[in-house]
Amino acid sequence: YTPSEFSAALAQYGITMHAVIVRWRCTTDGANPQHIRTNPAFPGRHYIPESELIRLVTGNRHE
Repeated sequence: YTPSEFSAALAQYGITMHAVIVRWRCTTDGANPQHIRTNPAFPGRHYIPESELIRLVTGNRHE
């Protein structure tokens, strides 16, 4: 997912997280690369795998 797509997918499950916040989480120094990835060819492009959506929706906070 892109940050905007991820935000929309979360909204379907009743979790409100604006795309700007998602993008901020992508660039945080502590961002876990298993949860949020940045395209090395395009540093401003972030991708969030579906596993991160599932982790947040199910409440599984374990790394």
